[in-house]
Amino acid sequence: MENPLKIEYIDTDELKPFVGNPRDHSERNINDIERSIKRFGWTNPIIVRRSDNMIVAGHGRVEAAQHQGLEQVPIIYVDMTENDAKLYSVADNRTSETSEWDYGNLTELLAELNGLPDIDLGDSGFDSIEVDELIGDPDFGDPMINSRPTDDLGAFDITEFQTTVKQLILYFDGAEYPELLERLDRAREAEGAGDNSQLFLKMLDLYEKDHERLDG
Repeated sequence: MENPLKIEYIDTDELKPFVGNPRDHSERNINDIERSIKRFGWTNPIIVRRSDNMIVAGHGRVEAAQHQGLEQVPIIYVDMTENDAKLYSVADNRTSETSEWDYGNLTELLAELNGLPDIDLGDSGFDSIEVDELIGDPDFGDPMINSRPTDDLGAFDITEFQTTVKQLILYFDGAEYPELLERLDRAREAEGAGDNSQLFLKMLDLYEKDHERLDG
């Protein structure tokens, strides 16, 4: 039987970042990690290569710890070649991206937790605007509810387009929302569209016409 994983603590200034790390951590991401550490403590140690203290996985967590002024972080040492360490760094980040949200369950869970006295949904990683978008739209992630005719769009699935747009909006930094919504309002008014779905249809129509012009 293999030895169980051993968690150790190390000074952050002894860790060596992976030069060429393919994963970038935005300011929001670091802030979200900080909030998670403050709320839940350390639940995910840093993965470090034993031979040179290179960070294999956990650069964002180390940066968040440094922002908090923490001098030590929990780590797990691994014995990997340099190439395996680099490959694992990619795999660790990529495998977290290839899963998908079940927006029905997510919405129900956030609605259940919302308003409880000891819960701040900001600690979930979703900001207040994103939470309002999810909880306030019971059909989020269910494109069949708001199915629209697609005869004028050929084989294009407008319901899939609408869902994709909603999912993309969730990845905007919360600080960008006021400007984004203002621009949408101006565009909707200029186009005489009744709602965002109509505005997106107009945008799509312009996109298709532009491509037809370029192809012609």
